[in-house]
Amino acid sequence: MIELRNGRVTLVFIGFSDSGGLFSEIVNGLHYDKNPRKLGWTYQLIKDKTDAIDIYWYVTSLGDSARKVQKDMLKDYIGLTGRLPKWNR
Repeated sequence: MIELRNGRVTLVFIGFSDSGGLFSEIVNGLHYDKNPRKLGWTYQLIKDKTDAIDIYWYVTSLGDSARKVQKDMLKDYIGLTGRLPKWNR
C-alpha cells in the first residue's frame, strides 16, 4: 500500500491475503492498532492527513507461500530503508 501525502509517495504497508481474499483482508483484517482495517485505516488516513492511497497486489504461483513472499518483501524493504513500513510496525 502506497500513500500520497504532501506531494510525497511512501510505501506504508506490505501484507498478504490467504484464504479470505484481498477484499476480506482489507476490510475485515486487523490494523496494527488492533481495530478492523476498515476503521483503523480510516482513522490513520485522517490522522496522517493522507491525500490518497494506492493498493497494489501480486498474484503468486500456487507453490509460493504468501507469508514467505511478504517476509521476503519486508526484508528487502528493511534492507533499503533500515525500518519496517509504518503500518507494519
